[in-house]
Amino acid sequence: MGMTPLPYRRLLLALSYLQYLLFLPERHYANLALQASLSLAKNGRPSWFSDLLHVLRRLAPSLSLSPSADITIDGIIHLIDNVEKIAEQSLTEVINRSPKGRMLRGFYNDISVPRALAKFMSKSPKIARYKSYLNLPIPSHRKSLTRLLMSAHTLAVEVLRWKERYRPFVLRHWRLCRFCKVAVEDEPHAMLGCCANNTLVHRRHRFRADIAAIIPDMGLLWSSPCTLQEQLWFLLRVSSIEGVVAKFIHDIFTIYSSEPVYVAPLALWADSPVMQD
Repeated sequence: MGMTPLPYRRLLLALSYLQYLLFLPERHYANLALQASLSLAKNGRPSWFSDLLHVLRRLAPSLSLSPSADITIDGIIHLIDNVEKIAEQSLTEVINRSPKGRMLRGFYNDISVPRALAKFMSKSPKIARYKSYLNLPIPSHRKSLTRLLMSAHTLAVEVLRWKERYRPFVLRHWRLCRFCKVAVEDEPHAMLGCCANNTLVHRRHRFRADIAAIIPDMGLLWSSPCTLQEQLWFLLRVSSIEGVVAKFIHDIFTIYSSEPVYVAPLALWADSPVMQD
């Protein structure tokens, strides 16, 4: 399945094992053990099958499995398919409601880009499927791209999300860029927006030239009404420039790491209402 939430993964493994037990001859010891487990479950006693039912009801309450009903191999296969769908829905909900899932959402949302560029954008993959960027050959570039997507980087929008011993939680709109100290230091601003550092600006110009050599129409993206967030989402969805984008992300993170994170004076934001984001 690719990326599956661990509780659902364990449930799927248990259901696959149940499917295997049903394949066995009736006189096989494992099959006999299954029949004993079913008998205990029918009588309301603890058993392996009872535990399986409890987990199924908790993770997939819309699905049913009863020890009293005729359990067939085809029925278990159908049940496994439905659990996989529910697992994917669960993962989608987590990404949609988490502030750390902002970059990931770009893989699955529609992006309004110029028509000439839309043909270069990969189709939205299934949320739990293996992603092509994991095949990038240079580990540091692959890890940087992954950190960007998972919000596991050292930009202020992430670092200042957490309390420290001598610093409380910083509101999102006060997690300012360490270079310009004007805008929030989030992923789109760092990659495509900030112009307060010469090294950053020169690297961004070189990046634009590199991708224009591969896709000449890419200039339409910079002049389009797309937000910086949408521009970055688009760049992450174009497989032909995946390696160039990953190297660019790695270099930008390196530039930002050369300066300490800026923390706005406490007096400016300490009395603001706290909202986790």
